[in-house]
Parts: sequence; structure tokens; C-alpha cells
Amino acid sequence: MKGKVIVAPNYRKIIGPLIFLGGPRAGTGRWQDRAIDIIHSINREANIASPRRHPELDNLLSHSEMDDDQMKWDDFYLERAAKKGGIMFWLAEEDEHNYDSDYAQISRFMLGKWMVRYQRDKFNFVLGVENGFPCSSYIRKSFARECPDIKIYSSISDACRVMLDKIYPDEHNLLSEREGKK
Repeated sequence: MKGKVIVAPNYRKIIGPLIFLGGPRAGTGRWQDRAIDIIHSINREANIASPRRHPELDNLLSHSEMDDDQMKWDDFYLERAAKKGGIMFWLAEEDEHNYDSDYAQISRFMLGKWMVRYQRDKFNFVLGVENGFPCSSYIRKSFARECPDIKIYSSISDACRVMLDKIYPDEHNLLSEREGKK
């Protein structure tokens, strides 16, 4: 059975663990698509929630409508992933600068919020930071001090693999091996 990919603002019923892809949505490439491809190449049964909307949907809503809908969607699937699955933040480097706002400001806020939740609840959490992400040294130092058990990855492939290892400790390797033998 192929896992589901849930893209904001859609809601779908899922069975089994869920991986939430947290990180910047604007000003960077579509890293979420790359993460989905990597995850499904290792375990095609993984369910994934991606907050990155299809570009054509962004033009249909006002910013206030989109922000409210996005927050509700994010909160719903972040909570679900923390309870059954895991949260993976990938802090991608900025590709296209917007002079009207700081890059990844919402992602940085959400990362701080979920770092605090992780300290309290200890769920499956993976953090990756691409070279060139603003404040990366501060983020690395903060996690080293506050969450020393969380290793920070500089490769999106490594971050995806580690997330799968946490959710499916032995299972995803077996699935990959079976696929290779066919």
C-alpha cells in the first residue's frame, strides 16, 4: 500500500504513522517535494504531511484567509505527527529574497515552539539545516544546549533517512531490501 501525501489545505484520513515536513515554504525551492521523493524511495508506505501548497492555490485566497487556514492545518498535522509518527524540520537556504519580510520567520518560530514541546514530550524529531540558512550557528548552539540528544543534519537525504529510522526502526530497511530483490 502506498503512503498518502497530504498537502495543505487538504485534510485526509490516514492510518499509521505520519511525517510532518516543517520548514520554509516561501523564498526557497520546493524542498518538500524532494523530501517526499527521498522518503518514498526508501519506504513507499510512509504518510507525509507537507504544508507547502500547490502554487495555484496561493492565488485563490487572501493572505489573512491563507494564514488562518494554514495555521489550523499545520497545528492539526503537527499534533498528529507528534503523537504518532514524527516531525522533521528542514531549514533550507533562501533562494529568492523578499525585501518585505525576514526569511523563514514563521519556520523559526515553529521550530522554537516544537523544540520546547520536544523537551517536554520526547516524540520523534529530526532537524536538518542547510548551509547558508540564516542564524544556523545560533540554532545549532541552542539545540546543542537545550536538546543535546538531537543531532542536526546538513543533508536532506540524511534527515529523511533518520526520520524513517525513528518511526520504522527496522521496517523501512526491510521494505527497501524487498523492493531491490524484485
